Amino acid sequence: MIVKEQIENHFEPNVIVKILLDPVFVFKNMFEATTVNLENDSFTANIKIGLTEYIVYGRVITGTYKVRYILNLAGYGNDKTGVLLFDITDRVIDISLEMKIPLEFLSSRNLKKRISKFKENFDELVRLERINKKI
Repeated sequence: MIVKEQIENHFEPNVIVKILLDPVFVFKNMFEATTVNLENDSFTANIKIGLTEYIVYGRVITGTYKVRYILNLAGYGNDKTGVLLFDITDRVIDISLEMKIPLEFLSSRNLKKRISKFKENFDELVRLERINKKI
């Protein structure tokens, strides 16, 4: 499954990088995760899609105005992996999600809706996060 989306960026790129480096912000707001746990440089998130709850774990890698999440789906073998990439510029944030998931034809539609909702609410979510983290 590949999902690509663009968000207009109204904030400084370094502020967006700081916010998108937080797995709690990304998984709670983009994927509606029920829980997100952090441990050192890795994370675990529970994401409910339909009647199934998936456990996604991985780590975050950052570059110059890029944030990359390396994702693994627990309990489904080594082939259920993926990458969530945020490529941030002054005006646009490119989001790319590439992941192999069970029942892809059903789950992908649900994930696309969640990413679209994240896009619609992005400015307000970032504004609130900036207040919360005092950025």
